[in-house]
Amino acid sequence: NIVTVTDGIKSVINNVGFTSLGVEQESNLDFMLRRERSTQIANNNTFDTIVANILDLEGVTDCSGEENRTNETSENGTPPHYLWLIVDGGSNEEIADIIYSNIAGSGTSGKVEINKLNIAGQQVPIYFDRPTIKPFYIKFDLKPLVDIGEINQGQIKDYIGNNLIYKLGEDLETSKVTQECANGIESAGGDAFALNIEVSE
Repeated sequence: NIVTVTDGIKSVINNVGFTSLGVEQESNLDFMLRRERSTQIANNNTFDTIVANILDLEGVTDCSGEENRTNETSENGTPPHYLWLIVDGGSNEEIADIIYSNIAGSGTSGKVEINKLNIAGQQVPIYFDRPTIKPFYIKFDLKPLVDIGEINQGQIKDYIGNNLIYKLGEDLETSKVTQECANGIESAGGDAFALNIEVSE
């Protein structure tokens, strides 16, 4: 059934079933969280404004960190009155531009250093971090609901590998694994479920 009407196309006939299922760019939950954070662009809070603007950059998939307004170093190692940002994706220069335009006198912390020129012609170093990607492993038993013959395990593995991704600072817990296992099984025809799910580094 045609959902998006296009001039010149009256019908579509598939001679064979699909060989792979498309992958959403982001889940509904991720979209809602991104939208909520994007509304903070006009916020008076410096940190929220910086994060919202960075998330709006092309190629940025996640941004997290902290603003330490105290006179003591935070438990994450952020110095007093410093901003610490971790950004996944996007251009170093564009990220540094946003931080520089909004830091309001705060220092910045991180391993990536980008220098910006101020009005006086002085170099101002802007620091932030990139995430360290940590792979993990999952294991589960596949239990068919009915006698459906051989299940396409390769397709299930591909689906889970492409979709089971945790955001910055998100705990590695099994409810997300359970959901993506169910989605992966459904992509391969369904009629089965995952049992005895285990997660490890």
